[in-house]
Amino acid sequence: NKLGKLRLYNLILGFEKDLTITYSGEKSEIIADLMKKIVIDDKFIEVIPIKAVLENNIALSKQDYVEKVYHSKDKDDKDVESLVENKNLNQISKENLNIFDNFTSVSASFLESYFACPFYSFLMNVLKVKPREKIEIQSFDIGSILHNVIDVYYKKNKQVGEIYNFVRDEIYKYIQQNERLKFNINSPIIMNLIDESIRVIQGLDYIDSNSNFVPKYFEKEFNYNSSLKLKNINLRGKIDRVDEIDNTLRVIDYKSGRADASLKELFYGKKLQLFLYSCAIEEIEKKKVVGSFYLPLHNKYSSDTDNAYALKGFFFNDELVVKNMDNRLVPGMKSDIVNIKMSKNGQANKTIGNKELEYQDFERLKSYSKEVSENAVEEIKSGYIKPSPIDIGKMCEYCPYVHVCMKECNGLKYRESKVVNLESFKRGEE
Repeated sequence: NKLGKLRLYNLILGFEKDLTITYSGEKSEIIADLMKKIVIDDKFIEVIPIKAVLENNIALSKQDYVEKVYHSKDKDDKDVESLVENKNLNQISKENLNIFDNFTSVSASFLESYFACPFYSFLMNVLKVKPREKIEIQSFDIGSILHNVIDVYYKKNKQVGEIYNFVRDEIYKYIQQNERLKFNINSPIIMNLIDESIRVIQGLDYIDSNSNFVPKYFEKEFNYNSSLKLKNINLRGKIDRVDEIDNTLRVIDYKSGRADASLKELFYGKKLQLFLYSCAIEEIEKKKVVGSFYLPLHNKYSSDTDNAYALKGFFFNDELVVKNMDNRLVPGMKSDIVNIKMSKNGQANKTIGNKELEYQDFERLKSYSKEVSENAVEEIKSGYIKPSPIDIGKMCEYCPYVHVCMKECNGLKYRESKVVNLESFKRGEE
C-alpha cells in the first residue's frame, strides 16, 4: 500500500532526538530501503543496528529487530538538529527528477490541484497514492452517474420514451456494470439519484429550449494531436458540452460539487478549467468562445420560480451574445438561465460581479489562464512539491494526505489570498 509506505517514511523523517524502530521476523526490505533513504549526510545522521535486547523499555522477543537512529555532530561540534526540524519536503532531488521523463500531457484538474497544494498534487497525480476504495457510493460516483445519464440522453437525441423508466434503467445498468458499486443496488441513494437525474434533464431541456446556442459536442475529448500546448506539454481533457451558433462557441462543464466560478479562484489557479477548455476548443475549431460556464448537477432547495440548473460562469457582454444565451430577453428582463438582467440599452447589468466581461477582459482571462498554467508546468517539472495549501476552501480539512505531509506537527500555515478584481489580472500579467 503506497499510502502506508509513504506515511511510514514521513514518520521516520519526523524524529527530533532519536528514533527506535522495531519489527518482527526477517529484516524487511521495505524497512531497510527506508533506513537508507533517511541518511541525509553521513557526517550528521547514522543508522546503527542493535541486537534484540530490552531497549528503551521496549520488550522484545528473539525474533524482533531494533534499529536506532540518532543525531551526531560534525567536526565543528555543531548541533545539526536544525537540519532535521525542517521536515517538509520542498524539492525532489535531481537524481529522482526522471519521474517526469514521461510527462508529456497534463489535465486541468492536475494543474488546479497543484495550485491548491503542490504536495497534495504530487501524491495524487505523480505518485498516484490513492486512498482505499469504499463500497459505498461516493460523491464522485454520483457525478459519474449523472454524467452518464446526460450523455446517453443526448446520444439518443432525447428520444428515450418515458423519462422515469429511461433514467432508472440507465442508472441500474451503470451500477450493475461496476464491481464496486453493485453492492448498492438496493440503496435508498439510488432513488434520490433517479429523482435528481430527472430534474437535471428537465433543467437541460429548459436551457436548450430558451437558447439559440445548439449543442455540437458532448464529452469532447482532446489530447496529443489537437491539444493546447503548455511549454511543449499537451493539455488533455474532456469537455462535457460545447454549444455553437454561427462562428461562436459556448463551453459548459457539468459539476456535481460546488459550481461557483470566481475571479479569485481563477487568479490563484484553483479554477482554470473553463478558460483552459475554451483555449483548447478554439485551437481545434478555429472559432471564438464567447461564454464558459459550470452547470451544477446537485440537489438544491429552490422555489417553483427558480431554475436550480442555471449556468454559472463568464461571458462576453455583447447584445447579440446575451440574446443568444437567452432568446426571451427584452429590456428590463432578468434571465434565469445565465443570471443576466438586460438593461434598457440592451447591455447586461452586473448581477453576478465581474463575470459580464468586455471583449478585451474576456480575452485577458483566457490568456492569463494559459500563462499561469505554463508557469505551473515548469514548476512541476522542476520537482517543486512543498506542502503549501492556499487558504481558499481550507482543503487540509478534507485532504486524504494530511497525516502524511505532517501539517499538524509542523504548524504549516495556509498561503494567504487577497481580494481579486479585473485589475488584479493586469498586475498579474506584469
